[in-house]
This record gives sequence, C-alpha cells and structure tokens, in this order.
Amino acid sequence: MITKKDGIAILEKVEDDEPVFILRAKDPISPMVVELYALQATIYRVAPSRVDEIRQSAREMRTWHEQHREKVLSVK
Repeated sequence: MITKKDGIAILEKVEDDEPVFILRAKDPISPMVVELYALQATIYRVAPSRVDEIRQSAREMRTWHEQHREKVLSVK
C-alpha cells in the first residue's frame, strides 16, 4: 500500500504508454474491489506473500473508512 506521502516513485517503474488505474480509499467500494483482486490472485496462483500484501491493503482501506467516514465518497 502506498500513500501520497510516499511520493510517486512507484510510477517510475510504469512504462510511458502503460495504463494505470488507481483505487483510493475514499472510494466506498475500494476495499471490496481489492479483496476481489486478492481472490483472483489466489486463483491465478500469485505468490502467497503478494496476496497477503493485497489483503493488507484492503484492511488498511477499511480502517481508513472507519477513521474518516466523512471523507468516504457517497455512492448516491
């Protein structure tokens, strides 16, 4: 999980023409989407340590939701 304060160094690894999709914790469905990604990663036999990192990201997003309810975008 990266945060804004980590900077954009991670983007240095991205190819110039490579599409990137960012899920923010502010999105109300982001934890669920990340959990679904972890499930798919398991099915595709991604390394268990990477799946654990993905699930940790989902947990961190849920914690952020709990601590910042007023900032989570409305789905209305």
